[in-house]
Amino acid sequence: MTSGQIKEIHCASGGPWGGNTINTKIWSLLQGIFGTEVLRTFIAENRDDYLDLVKNIEREKRLDKSNSKYRIGIPGSLLVEVKKSNPDMIAEKYRGKAEIKQNQLRIIPELIQSIFKEGIDTIIGYVEMLLNEPGLSKVKSLLLVGGYASCGLLKDAIQEHFNHLSVICPFEPGLIVLKGAVIMGHMDTPIVGRMAKYHYGIAILDDEQKPNFDGSHTSFSTSQQEFYTIIPKGSPIQVNEVVTEYDFPIEVNQVEAYIQIYASEDKQPPKLISEESCRTIGHIRIKLPRFRRTTKLRIGISNDETEFKVVAREEYTGKCFVGTCRFLD
Repeated sequence: MTSGQIKEIHCASGGPWGGNTINTKIWSLLQGIFGTEVLRTFIAENRDDYLDLVKNIEREKRLDKSNSKYRIGIPGSLLVEVKKSNPDMIAEKYRGKAEIKQNQLRIIPELIQSIFKEGIDTIIGYVEMLLNEPGLSKVKSLLLVGGYASCGLLKDAIQEHFNHLSVICPFEPGLIVLKGAVIMGHMDTPIVGRMAKYHYGIAILDDEQKPNFDGSHTSFSTSQQEFYTIIPKGSPIQVNEVVTEYDFPIEVNQVEAYIQIYASEDKQPPKLISEESCRTIGHIRIKLPRFRRTTKLRIGISNDETEFKVVAREEYTGKCFVGTCRFLD
């Protein structure tokens, strides 16, 4: 947008194809090269050296290169452990593909590329699928951020496949998310609109169903409780605009209004909160004075950049109450 603000045009999505998956595959490769039992003993007996090895793997994975040998620094304690079971250091299956020189494990590019290939191909296929959606047809640039964005294999593959787009990878992409969060904290309204990733809904629980203040629950069935949709999945959400209003009945001497918040990933919103796809993500509590007559609150729920805001207005007096929205860990 010309104002410098951001409007989300597709909800965040993806899968397990990133850096952690690559780490798992690299550790599987090390097990093949050195032996599973050797690595298990090394990890159990040399925790500091193990953490150094983890850092070495992470650093090498992020280096900006794609066609040279990968060199992973190997702690001396691991080399000692390897020699006990295999004086040749490298398992026969990997001889010619990996070698130990100057306390480094040097791996040929083809072997490393095979580790990255499946994940990179999946990422490219998923991005291509997204770009083919009607609402994303005008996208002109791709921005690569996060630690994995430093990987030369990933960057080269993205740039080659999407050569009709401007592919941007900023300096130190691993810090960009943190910097963005800091910038966001200093701007009034950096994000003006989002897309709902889930169906969001609420359920009104009575005094017997809601949790006590100490966190414990009274055991009563909520299996027939209705899922009241407040934000449908995939719908645009304008920041600070009320997304729903709900009339909440209040009994005489009732001290609070309690509302459960639910989410569902299904294509269609659930009808009941007991459905398998429906999960509790938080709750809203509105403290009330003791009304002397039955009344009702009109509850307005809005969304800012990071959370729900709740304001309730009493029917007869027009007095407003601010609700506290708490999300579960």
